[in-house]
Amino acid sequence: MHLLKSKGFDFVTHCKKRVGDGHCTRFWYDNWLSDQPFRVTFPRLFALEKDKDSTVASKLGSPSLEVSFRRLIRDGVERQQLLDLNSLIGSLTISSSKDRWICDLNGDGEFRVKDVRIKLDDVLLPFDSNATRWVKYIPIKINVFAWRARLDRLATKTRLSQDLSLVGSGLARLIFLFRLVCLVFCYTLDI
Repeated sequence: MHLLKSKGFDFVTHCKKRVGDGHCTRFWYDNWLSDQPFRVTFPRLFALEKDKDSTVASKLGSPSLEVSFRRLIRDGVERQQLLDLNSLIGSLTISSSKDRWICDLNGDGEFRVKDVRIKLDDVLLPFDSNATRWVKYIPIKINVFAWRARLDRLATKTRLSQDLSLVGSGLARLIFLFRLVCLVFCYTLDI
């Protein structure tokens, strides 16, 4: 996730909770009704809250939102934030279904693996302004080899030794060795 964020794609911002019964959604911390968690949108009310980990079900099941505050609301910013929060929650109804996470990458409310794949490809794959020409008369592994050579992505002895020196932990080394075996196997396999 940090790699994606460092390359300009924050996947978590596209995920939010869809509230069903409200028992698994945290009222202040989860991104469930607006684009931000309520602790960010209503910081003064969050500071007054005694039970910061309360769920949506417990908060909406109480007689008022102010019941769990450590003191009464004062006029000014606190009163305005409470009015804004009440207007947001006023039309909300709780259902009997379970809470669930949704991920909306294209804005239509639906999750598709295709959308995630397109985003990941845009972020992670190298971009070249020239289109790759695949020659259908040449075996695919030769086409792939030429494509990787053009992008300077061949697994040469120097490149592999550099990758191995960058790998620190045992698990990362195991993953690297698995990639290496797969790479060697793909180049030696006759299709």
